[in-house]
Amino acid sequence: MIEEKLPQHATELIAAATDALVEFKYSPKTLNKFKAEWKKLIQYAQSKDVQIYSVELSQNFLRETYHLEAGTKLARKDYGKVRALQILTNFYLNQTINLRRKYKEFHLPDSFKVEIDGFLKDEIEHSSSKNTREGILYALYNFIAYLSQQSITQLSEVSPQDIHRYLQTLTDYCKRTIKFNFQILRRFFAYLYTSGLCHQDLSLSIPSIKMGGNGSDIPSVYTENEILRLLKAVDRANPIGKRDYAILLLAIKLGLRRSDLRNLKLESLKWETNRIELIQQKTGQVLNLPILEEIGAALIDYLKNGRPKVLSEYVFLKHVPVYGKLSPTGLNNIANKYFRQAEITIPKGKKHGLHALRHSLASHLLENQTPIVVISEILGHLNSHTTGVYLKIDLHQLRTCALEVPLAAD
Repeated sequence: MIEEKLPQHATELIAAATDALVEFKYSPKTLNKFKAEWKKLIQYAQSKDVQIYSVELSQNFLRETYHLEAGTKLARKDYGKVRALQILTNFYLNQTINLRRKYKEFHLPDSFKVEIDGFLKDEIEHSSSKNTREGILYALYNFIAYLSQQSITQLSEVSPQDIHRYLQTLTDYCKRTIKFNFQILRRFFAYLYTSGLCHQDLSLSIPSIKMGGNGSDIPSVYTENEILRLLKAVDRANPIGKRDYAILLLAIKLGLRRSDLRNLKLESLKWETNRIELIQQKTGQVLNLPILEEIGAALIDYLKNGRPKVLSEYVFLKHVPVYGKLSPTGLNNIANKYFRQAEITIPKGKKHGLHALRHSLASHLLENQTPIVVISEILGHLNSHTTGVYLKIDLHQLRTCALEVPLAAD
């Protein structure tokens, strides 16, 4: 059996996934296909001297072995390869299986019936296309099946974090299908809120995905490992590195916009209260954020040992005469520089500027059960509706974790 060749973590993962597939009556033929792909994955992992399963390992395996990117349009022959890896990824993240069965095969629990029937009556009556009606049912019933697997039996028990975790299970659908599923769930929870069936508007927890001429405009999110590699790539022994490290931390930990980093003034650093107070360039509103310990250490290191000794009201300066504040392009180039130096793989179309770090923070906050209203305050939005639209999450990197970064030297 292939399980005996796997590292311990992956052994348990495959055993759990196999049990769940059997429970959902997947055929032995399908199970054998999945196991064949899992065996190839383990051989790949061993060649890389990797001992445990991870999302990054799965993505690198698909990319390097089959030249596939999850979430892009696939040839029919590649569906099984991606699906096999998604099974493991979902168990790694959620200990669940994303059902891809027709909705008619799933029995709707009685506890959801009133809410579902009310929503479907309104939606289906206004959908002229049979395919659209089928799609609505498919999207909704798959979500309810997921809730059932999580032992959630009442819609009143659903939290933003439950929704966020479910969205992770859609990773390997094509982007148009992802957008459709997001739209249906957003309308469903908006219906529950306006009908008085839910005490909070959970539709705000569901990202808005824009489809442009070149595909889906889904802002980019980076993993904990990638962001730590980015920070480690900074040479903090030289003045420019001290400046860049402080800038990156402010973007990663507090989500400051490029315009606010560029215009951050010395007077905005309220050391006596350990706060940053500034007027946002985009909104004109006051933003008040904590100077976290690691950010304070990095700022002090830069101000004492790196910043040019010139009279200027701005915190971050160019390090060539004339020592003025950084340009917008210069700021973005800082992030791009360290993504390159860290040798972080950036798929085509994935952004890698400072704003991607802001998106990563938003995703991390939501996953760690931070209320939408608090995220709005941190990101400097005027209201939580803006945040609901803002959290357009890169579906390849939905799971981001809290970062522990080393303090700058005194």
